[in-house]
Amino acid sequence: MAIWEACLWGLLGAGLIEAKEMWQLYRQNNEFPWKLDGRAQAKPYVAAVAIRFFMAGGINAAYASANQVTGSLGALTLGIAAPMFIQQLAEGTLPKKQESAFDERLDNEAFTPSPARLETSEHSSNTDKQHTQHVTPATDHGSPDGQ
Repeated sequence: MAIWEACLWGLLGAGLIEAKEMWQLYRQNNEFPWKLDGRAQAKPYVAAVAIRFFMAGGINAAYASANQVTGSLGALTLGIAAPMFIQQLAEGTLPKKQESAFDERLDNEAFTPSPARLETSEHSSNTDKQHTQHVTPATDHGSPDGQ
């Protein structure tokens, strides 16, 4: 994907989020956000939206130039997430890796065997030895040699 194309998809993603937020604010107050008392006027609001669009385009350009985004869905998603991603990066509050239940089970059980596990493994190895001691090779009585 070309860098300019990724930037356009990122701008579309940022635009979708802005449209959703504007629609939500309009439904709550029956007015656009820049007309509400105590809120910013239209020019600062438009400037803030333009900055968020710039962030979305910049993140998508960086990812596309490093070949980390190759499809339109990925670029659109980056555009949607760009403002939150940059905010978390600036605040140093990026989410930590979440361990799954499988990871926890591996950490707790795989490297610290319990006495019951040791007994079970010793029993199974003894059972295997007993089975191998009683196995005798089969002879073929139907061979033409008569052996």
